[in-house]
Amino acid sequence: MLRRLAFAILAAAALLGASAPAAPLALTVHLVRTSFDLLDSVGIEVVVHNPSGSLRTLQFAQPTEYAIEILRGNDVLWSSLPPTPPPNVTFPPHSHSFGPGPTTLVVYDWNALTSKGRAPLPGKYAVRARLLSGNAPSASVTFSFDAPLPIAGIAKLKRGQEVTVSGRLDPTHRIFTDTSASVKLERGLPYAPVDTPLVIRGYPVDHLDGTRTLAPERWAPFGPPPTAQPAPSAS
Repeated sequence: MLRRLAFAILAAAALLGASAPAAPLALTVHLVRTSFDLLDSVGIEVVVHNPSGSLRTLQFAQPTEYAIEILRGNDVLWSSLPPTPPPNVTFPPHSHSFGPGPTTLVVYDWNALTSKGRAPLPGKYAVRARLLSGNAPSASVTFSFDAPLPIAGIAKLKRGQEVTVSGRLDPTHRIFTDTSASVKLERGLPYAPVDTPLVIRGYPVDHLDGTRTLAPERWAPFGPPPTAQPAPSAS
């Protein structure tokens, strides 16, 4: 009698185990950064975790399998998604299988610019990643950007040390100024505007005459785009 009861319990347990739903896939997001400076790119690694012991397959309706977004609060400042295709363009669905354990889906190098080509303001942001397959998982991680270094601080940097500063260009496109000081650029930025705040990332260069200049590597307009002004009404 006891043997039959034990067999019945084992059989019931096996039946329940066979019918239990598989644990869902999960995502994690990892950041790789060399500094907290504006205009310093951010490496974003998205990893898919399969907690089961067998292959898990997801179906995707588009060629793109994931979306990575940069948010400040609820505002999406940048997205990895490509432009929406025209209505008459269709793509065959495809599948992607994930083995047990972690699988790196993508390592993305974000250039630290918004979708409008501007450097964001200092502060806290979030990276959100999600799979584009039905109720597939998503994950997010927070990060921050520091305020730009005052231009006067360039004098205290080590030679060749990268830095991000903010200010405005003069009409020659060679002198960059903020409220603390001015610095001459190693090369002019002829395509950069002189009527808007900018951030420049570069490194100091020392000269034989004792002067120090800034060699620019990247530049971008700084902060949110200007608010559109209403058109003047006809009189």
